[in-house]
Amino acid sequence: MDTSTSSIPITEMQTKMKLFPNIINEQLNIQFSYDKTYLMSIFIAKGVKIYVAEAKENFQLATSNFTAGMYIVQLQSNNKTYSLKFFK
Repeated sequence: MDTSTSSIPITEMQTKMKLFPNIINEQLNIQFSYDKTYLMSIFIAKGVKIYVAEAKENFQLATSNFTAGMYIVQLQSNNKTYSLKFFK
C-alpha cells in the first residue's frame, strides 16, 4: 500500500479551498484559505489527465475549450491530495 499521499476528508477540504462556479462556462476559479502552492491536475471523467499546472491563492483557469461533462481537479501539497469535481 502506498502511504506517500493521503486523502483529506471533504469537510476539512471545504474549509481550505473553494472551487466555483461548479457548473462552469468560461472560467474556473479556485480560492485557497492560506498561501500555499499546489500541483494541480485536471482529469476528464474517464481518468485521462488533460491539464497540469501550479496553483496558489486565487487561481483562475480559462475553460472555454473544455467540452461539456464532469471533471476532477486534483491538488497536491505536502503529501496530501485534495480532489474536487466540477461540471461544464
